[in-house]
Amino acid sequence: MNIVKDVISEDLCRKCNAEIDEMVEGEKWSVSNVNWDKSLRQGYTGTCLAAKVSPSIKLKVLSAIQKHLPKVQQDKYYLQYHYWLHGSGIQWHNDETYKFGATLYLNPWNKRWGGLFLWENDEGIHGEIPEPRKLVVVEKDPHSVTPILSHAPYPRRAIQIWGYM
Repeated sequence: MNIVKDVISEDLCRKCNAEIDEMVEGEKWSVSNVNWDKSLRQGYTGTCLAAKVSPSIKLKVLSAIQKHLPKVQQDKYYLQYHYWLHGSGIQWHNDETYKFGATLYLNPWNKRWGGLFLWENDEGIHGEIPEPRKLVVVEKDPHSVTPILSHAPYPRRAIQIWGYM
C-alpha cells in the first residue's frame, strides 16, 4: 500500500474535473451494474459510472504519478474516470488480473458520506478518506469502497489506474 498526497497539481485536478463535467451530459459512460462482475456489485444498490480518460489528460496524469506506481512492462496502464453515485461502492476484491490498482481522488469528500476506501493486510483492516489529489496504490491487498450514502451532496470522483503485468 502506498498513499501519496498532492500527487498532481491543482490545475491538473481542475482539468480532470472539467473533463468529467463535459462527459457527464454525454453518452460516454459505462455502468457498474452491467460491466462489473456480479461479485463486485453484491449488496450495492447504486451505480458507478466509468469513462476513459482522454489521451492528453492521461499523459499528464501519468507523468505526474508514474514515479509512485509499480513498474509494469512496456508502460501498460489503463486509466478510467469513476463517478460514484448514491448507493454505489465495490465489494472486497484484490485486482488479481493486474500488477496493481490505484485511485487518484479528484474532489473534496466527507467521511460521513460513505465512499471510504478500505484495505486489509497482515495488520488488519484500514481506511482512507478520499481527498483531492491523493493517490492510493494497492498491490494485491484485498480492498473495497463503502457505499456512497444518500445524503452525499454530489458524486465521488476519481481516476482508476491499473497496471498490466
